Amino acid sequence: MSVSGLEKKLRTHIEGEVFSSQKQLQAYCQDESIFSIEPQYVVSPKHTQDVISLVALSQEYKTPITARGGGTGVAGQSIGSGLIVDFSTHMNSLLDLSTNFAWVQPGVILEELNRKLHLQGLFFAPDPGSKKRCSIGGMVSTNASGPHHLFYGNTRDNILDLEWIGHDQKMVSLNQEKKTLAGLQALMDRNLATTSSIPDVAKNSSGYYIQNIFSQDAKLSDVICGSEGTLGLISSIQCRLSPLPKHRSFAAFSFSSVEEAIEKVEELKSTKASAIELIDLWILEALKSKDERMIEEMGLAHAKASLWVEWEEELSSLHLPSKVFSTGNADMISSIWNFRSQSSKIIHALAKERHPLRCIEDACLPLAKLPEYIKEVEELLRTFDCEGPMFGHVGDGHLHINPQIDVGQNQLSQHVQKLMEEFYRIVLSYGGSISGEHGDGMLRAPYVRKQWASQLDQFAVVKNFFDPFCQFNPGKIITEGNDFPLKAYT
Repeated sequence: MSVSGLEKKLRTHIEGEVFSSQKQLQAYCQDESIFSIEPQYVVSPKHTQDVISLVALSQEYKTPITARGGGTGVAGQSIGSGLIVDFSTHMNSLLDLSTNFAWVQPGVILEELNRKLHLQGLFFAPDPGSKKRCSIGGMVSTNASGPHHLFYGNTRDNILDLEWIGHDQKMVSLNQEKKTLAGLQALMDRNLATTSSIPDVAKNSSGYYIQNIFSQDAKLSDVICGSEGTLGLISSIQCRLSPLPKHRSFAAFSFSSVEEAIEKVEELKSTKASAIELIDLWILEALKSKDERMIEEMGLAHAKASLWVEWEEELSSLHLPSKVFSTGNADMISSIWNFRSQSSKIIHALAKERHPLRCIEDACLPLAKLPEYIKEVEELLRTFDCEGPMFGHVGDGHLHINPQIDVGQNQLSQHVQKLMEEFYRIVLSYGGSISGEHGDGMLRAPYVRKQWASQLDQFAVVKNFFDPFCQFNPGKIITEGNDFPLKAYT
């Protein structure tokens, strides 16, 4: 088979690896989403100059370029039909460490970074459930967070600066680029960028973050965080570091239903908890199948729902509703959260004819709307014959829903799209966001138009400003179509 001009140049100009065999490409067809797309080439850059060369070749050959870290995204952000840039192989180093920040390359894995930082009494606070495999670059891409968002915020809140390579093939420190910021501001409508359709929710990872673009402390890194690689490529990241907490306390509460658990969230939130997680019966049963002894030790063997709550102070100072388990042992608390982070993996491992498809899994609602929202969603799942787990960061009004869908049915793609259409109609009717922490990708891109109708023109300005050649991760966040290249489940 003849070698293309692009492949020849890739192998000439790139010091890292270039993969083009069918077997190699198949390894990058999928992430943790419901989609599958085979790329043209996969490249593992060795350094920043390789990344610059890739951007140049992407333009020259009009081939789109998609960044990939740990491949843990659930909305299809890290798959594409052009060049896949795998940062995990070589660009995965801790570059510089200070008392309150660290410079890291985008392929650094969160848990590995924190293992090194813990020796200094520090950590990078956002804590997605995929922390054993997710990269810092991927976390920036989706503005990831996790259970402890209540206390530490999302990734954007913990990023100080980004070194960045855009369409002009120059590496710049984004927050030093005042001329670039001024150029973007000059093209945008101040009124449209800062008003109207921003959901009043605790967490949002949908659309482009432009509401603070005209503020006195506006930062370009804020715009890039959550942009899913659609505006350029990150070569290094300056992370804000937090000191390890002096005290940690944890309690589990048992309830007869999800609805009963929801009623206690506001009360527990008033105790200044750092995390409040809803664990429904589906998740409890999954965790029990993994470690029944742990569930029994936590007093949850007969629970129908549970709230898992953490504080950064001693329990003796708190006035709490009746709990079934508590501990102040930091190692035990870490073990419990690691146990919790396995829940999605366990559910997927148990799947047979029905799979917990991640198609409606990331909406965030105003907390006061949760009871009505949950009732309506439960009815929707019954209607579509796909009842499944409903769990997650309930203290933020943010729940992950994994409908158990018969993947052998005829017209699976149409069934999924109809379910999504009805689900996101419900989310928007309650003033929610279609994504709390996982981003839009191509999964939710069709619904960005509905959530952000009044700001689409501003989003287009941002996209065109940073990506005039439409080379960076097309079809994510902003798209005209509604293509569902589902992976095979047989």
